[in-house]
Amino acid sequence: MWERLPVSWRLILLRSLDGTTAVLKSAVSGIDLKLPGQFYAPLAMHPRQPQFVAFSNSRVYETTRNDTDGVQWGEVGQPFASDDFGGVIAYAPAKSEVLYVSSVRGELFVRTQRGGTFESRKNGLPPSGASALAVADGDAEGQVVFATFPRFDGRSVFVSRDQGRNWQNISSNLPQVAVRALALDGSDVYVGGDAGVFHLTTAGCEKVGQHLPPTQVHDLQIGQNPHRLAVGTHGQGLWEISLNGEPLAPP
Repeated sequence: MWERLPVSWRLILLRSLDGTTAVLKSAVSGIDLKLPGQFYAPLAMHPRQPQFVAFSNSRVYETTRNDTDGVQWGEVGQPFASDDFGGVIAYAPAKSEVLYVSSVRGELFVRTQRGGTFESRKNGLPPSGASALAVADGDAEGQVVFATFPRFDGRSVFVSRDQGRNWQNISSNLPQVAVRALALDGSDVYVGGDAGVFHLTTAGCEKVGQHLPPTQVHDLQIGQNPHRLAVGTHGQGLWEISLNGEPLAPP
């Protein structure tokens, strides 16, 4: 069963110096804030090496220093056209050098080594900006990557197994509505959007849980201890569901 969680908000880019909100410091040094970008600009932290964080407006930035003395950003690429800018970002968990960046106008790029250039990788993808990207955790080279799209034509979830060179539509029997969120849990793929949360399998898809309010799903996160799936919705708060039957603590 889904259980609602309390919500707190942060509207500026800050870094915690003590693991809490008690000591916060501005974290924008090195970013050209005059450049165009999304209202909710993409930001991604490497899941295993948190000193690496990526950010994008009309350029791509990565932290060159991220310690108790502060955060410093450096530009690592400018792959977008003059009227385009970053959409979503994802690191390869097993290899921080591999960084995927989509654009709001439907481009997708990958950097395979730190200091290298971003190469276009959109063969087989629909001509619209991705809503989410995620790289398989068990892939040592960051070859297996998933992408979702807010489309209404049955082309909403794709996978590439060759670092984005070719993409396959795995939307299967998902409802033909926008998919806006994505989470990987080992070999399990969860997506969320305008029709709720679904678990994708080789046999198709199945809806996850009951009592989630009928609203857009904008974020999915996997949690451990207990093993759970957390969901961020549009206007209906945060929810979570156990993935192994273990009871969840009340909020």
